Amino acid sequence: MIKGIITSSKSISQDVLAGLKRRHWKQDIMALVLFLAATVGWQLQTGAYKSEFGGHPDEAAHYVTGLMIRDYLTGGIPEHPMKFARNYYDHYPKVALGNWPPFFYIAQSAWTIPFGPSRTSLMIFMAFLTAGTALLIFNEVRHQSPNGLALAAGLIYCSLPVVQKFSSHVMTEALLAFLATLAICLFARYLNSGQTRYSLAFGLVASCAILTKGSGMFLAFVPLAGVLGSRKFPLLKKPGFWASALIVILLCAPWTLATLNLAKAGWESQSPNLAFTLQAIPYYWKKLFLTTGVVMATMVPLLICLVRSLKTSCSALEASAIGFFLATMLLQPIIPCGLEPRHLVIALPVLLLFLPDTVRCLEKHGMKPNHLALILVAAAVLQPLERKPKECFGFRDSARLAIQDPVQTTLFVSSDASGEGMFISEVAMAEDRPGHIVKRSSKVFATVNWSGSDYQSDAKSTVEVLAIFEKEGISIITLDDSMEPDKNKTHHRLIEETVKKHAEHFEEILSNDALRKGRTYENAVRTYRFKSLND
Repeated sequence: MIKGIITSSKSISQDVLAGLKRRHWKQDIMALVLFLAATVGWQLQTGAYKSEFGGHPDEAAHYVTGLMIRDYLTGGIPEHPMKFARNYYDHYPKVALGNWPPFFYIAQSAWTIPFGPSRTSLMIFMAFLTAGTALLIFNEVRHQSPNGLALAAGLIYCSLPVVQKFSSHVMTEALLAFLATLAICLFARYLNSGQTRYSLAFGLVASCAILTKGSGMFLAFVPLAGVLGSRKFPLLKKPGFWASALIVILLCAPWTLATLNLAKAGWESQSPNLAFTLQAIPYYWKKLFLTTGVVMATMVPLLICLVRSLKTSCSALEASAIGFFLATMLLQPIIPCGLEPRHLVIALPVLLLFLPDTVRCLEKHGMKPNHLALILVAAAVLQPLERKPKECFGFRDSARLAIQDPVQTTLFVSSDASGEGMFISEVAMAEDRPGHIVKRSSKVFATVNWSGSDYQSDAKSTVEVLAIFEKEGISIITLDDSMEPDKNKTHHRLIEETVKKHAEHFEEILSNDALRKGRTYENAVRTYRFKSLND
C-alpha cells in the first residue's frame, strides 16, 4: 500500500508538470495573485494584521497549538512529545491538540518555520489558503466557461463575508475548505479516468481534511454520490475504488478513536440529540441564504442536476459536489457543536462549481457570460451584509509589560475565553519560548468544561484568593472588565473584590482600554503587581 501511495504521488506530480507544459500556467499565477490580493485587501479592511487573536474564542488556541508544534520541531525534537506538550501547556494554557486533530497545526508549522510565527505571517498564510481554494474553483469552472467567468467565481468566493471573516482569523475553516474542494476535484478525476492514482490521492487529501477537523468526514459521502450520480457503477468492482477508504481508515481511525472524548468536550452536549437538530436545521439553511447572497443563484442548477441524476446521470464533478453539499447540510445539524455560520464555509466552494450551469440557464435568455461575470462579482462585493471589523485589542501592552519581569515570575490573567487567549498568545508571541508560566483564572479558580458549560466557582472568599496567589507564586495579575456579563464570572468578581479589599497587596502598574466587537471599554484591562503576604 505504501509503495502504491508513493508511486501514485510521483505519477500525479508528473501529471501536474505535464499539465503545466500544456496549459497556460501564467493564467494560474495571475489568477492566484488576483485572489490573494483580494483576500489581503479584505484582511486589511477588517484590521486583521493589527488585531490580537481574539476574534473567536478558539483563535488563540489554534495559534498557540501551532506555535507548540513549531517550537518542538525547531527545537530538534528535544524530548518525548507528551512531556513537551504538558510543559508547554503549563506555560501557555491554550494548547488544544486533542480537542482538534493535528493537521492544521502541522500545516501552520510548515509555514511558520520558514516565515516566522508573527501575526502578519499567520494572516498571509490564511490568505494563501483562501486564495488556493479560489484557484481550485477557477480551474474547474474554466473547463466549462470563459476565463472571465472562472475569475468571477474565484473572486466571489474571496468576497463572501463569512469567507472574509475566517480568512482574517487563525481558524481551521480556510484549510478545511481548500482540502475538501481539492478532494472533490480529485475524486471527479478518478470517476472520469478510472485511474487508481486519483483514488489514492483523494484518500490522502480526505485524510488530511479529517485530521484538520471532524467535519472533513462528510467527504465519505463523495464516492457514493459520485458513483450514483455519474452512473460509474463498474468502478465499484475495482480495488482502486476502495483503496481511498483503506487509506482514510489507516490514517484517521487511530487519532479519531483516541481523542473522541476530548473532541466531544467541545460539544454543547455529549451526544447528538433531537432538540439541537430541530434548532440547527432551520438555522443552517437560513444562514446559508443570508451569508452567501448571490451564490445562492447556483442552487437552482444544483437542484436541477440533483433531479437529473435521479433520472439519468450528471457529470462526475457535479455528482461528487452534490454528495458533499448534501452531507454537509444534512449532517452538520446532527453534531451538537454549536450554531455558527463558519460551519458552512466548506460548502461554499461546492456551490460555485455550479456557476457554469447558472450561466447556461441565463444564456438562453440572452445574457452574455462576461456581462454576467461582472454582475455576479459586483453583487458579491456589494451585497448588503454587515462586514464587521475584527478589532480585538487590550492585552498586548499588558503582555509586553509582564514579560519584562524575570522568567521565574508567574503571570495571571482573568477574563473570558477570548480575553485570556489574547493575553496568552501575546505573551507567547513576544518572548523566547517556553518562558513565563501563565495561569488562567478560569482554570485556577473555577471548574468548567471546554464549551463553557457546567461552570462552578471554586473560590469562596477573598482570603482564599490571596492564599492561592501566594501558593501559585503569582507576581503579575491582569484583570479584564470588557467581558459580556454572564453567570460564569463569579470567580472573576471575587478576584476584583480581593484587589479592592486588600489593596495593600496590589500595585497597579498599567491600565489601558479594550476594544471588543467595535465597542471601546475605557481602562478595562488593568495590570497589578502582587505583593507577597510575607512582605
